[in-house]
Amino acid sequence: RGWTGSTCAQRYVVPHHGMLMAGNAEPPVCFQGWSGPDCGTAQCPNNCSNSARTTAQNSHGECRDGRCQCSPSWAGDDCSQP
Repeated sequence: RGWTGSTCAQRYVVPHHGMLMAGNAEPPVCFQGWSGPDCGTAQCPNNCSNSARTTAQNSHGECRDGRCQCSPSWAGDDCSQP
């Protein structure tokens, strides 16, 4: 763990994909593209769909380790290309 910010009051979260404020026991604020209780889960672009809000109707793939595994007949980094 390390500290950052102008007053060194922000603590990095292992594996360094988020921040905690000093003395704060709340869940960390994850950097863009990361989620989870320790900010260690890589997110996928557009949740592997054609929308930032994925539902069963617009899901075109599955996120695995930060990469989309597209359903048949879908392609692209975010599975948005038919």
